[in-house]
Amino acid sequence: MDTFRSNLQWITHTKRLSVVTLMLASAVFAPVAMAQEPAEVDVQSVTLGPGGSVIVTGTIECIEGYNYNINLQVRQRTSGNVYNVADLFTSGRCETTGPQAFTVTAFAERPFHGGPATISTQSSLVSPDGSDFIIGPGGAEAINLSS
Repeated sequence: MDTFRSNLQWITHTKRLSVVTLMLASAVFAPVAMAQEPAEVDVQSVTLGPGGSVIVTGTIECIEGYNYNINLQVRQRTSGNVYNVADLFTSGRCETTGPQAFTVTAFAERPFHGGPATISTQSSLVSPDGSDFIIGPGGAEAINLSS
């Protein structure tokens, strides 16, 4: 019985050390907030606007003096395999290096309504002389439209 108790105490002690070790390791190796890549778009909100429009706000990671182009597409299934689609575009000049805010509004053939949808992003940065062209990572994500 003493051997069993001794082994049980050793296992309990080892587990406590393992938990403490994992906690320390996760604190030391925890990921730091990742900066966006140049031309990367971070969509922050997609909401319903007046008359069934859709309003998209977000940021693009800029390089000062470069021009940015952002293409967005919001798709929402209406019935069967029919989709309501709004193509949104905005462009401008990067005022600083870092995230630059944007807001765009668009209408589709039919009004959008609350519920599931998808947003796709494509973006680029172009240097003032046109010699450097950076394409953002792009992508698509599921969203929920609401007012």
